[in-house]
Amino acid sequence: MNRLVLALAFIFLCFSASAKELTSKSYKVINPPGNAHRGAKLFEKATCSFCHPCGGNAVNPSKTLYGKNFNKRYPDDQALVKVIRNGIKGTAMQSFAKDKLSDTELTDVIAYIRSLSKNSLK
Repeated sequence: MNRLVLALAFIFLCFSASAKELTSKSYKVINPPGNAHRGAKLFEKATCSFCHPCGGNAVNPSKTLYGKNFNKRYPDDQALVKVIRNGIKGTAMQSFAKDKLSDTELTDVIAYIRSLSKNSLK
């Protein structure tokens, strides 16, 4: 009985330590806390889908919003926030300031964009 209690305590401590490490700020957020379903609706409403139908890129087809290359270009969500908030000068990518997308809405849009890579062949 004592061995069982010790084994369970050990397992609990290991999982607790792992959970603490995974929530550390040093890790990149790959699965954002937003709601991808709401993000998909906002993606349409904010006219993102006009240039990025189904996560593609109507202007530059080699730069889709999913897959390995996209994840290399935007390895963390802050990189996406920067591009979405500021746009890309000299391209068709316009900026979406907080008056167009709130921080919560932006989090949902990013969750949707990240879900595209999960659903694509990697």
